[in-house]
Amino acid sequence: MATMNKFNNFLRAVLILLCFIPLVGFGACGVLGIFTAVITISTIPLVMGVAGLLICALLYKLIGKIASK
Repeated sequence: MATMNKFNNFLRAVLILLCFIPLVGFGACGVLGIFTAVITISTIPLVMGVAGLLICALLYKLIGKIASK
C-alpha cells in the first residue's frame, strides 16, 4: 500500500510540474498582449491578452485542485 501511495504522490508532482509550463507561457502571453494593446491602442492584442490570463487562472485552479488531494 505504501508503494501505491508513493506512486500517487509522484504522479501528482509530475502533473503539477507539467501544468506549470503552460501556466508561465499563457501568463506571459497575457501580460504581453495587454501591454501591446495599451501601447498600440488595439483590441485584438487586448482580447488575446485577457484570454491568456484567463487560461493562466484556470491552470492555477487546476494546480490547486491537484495539490490539495
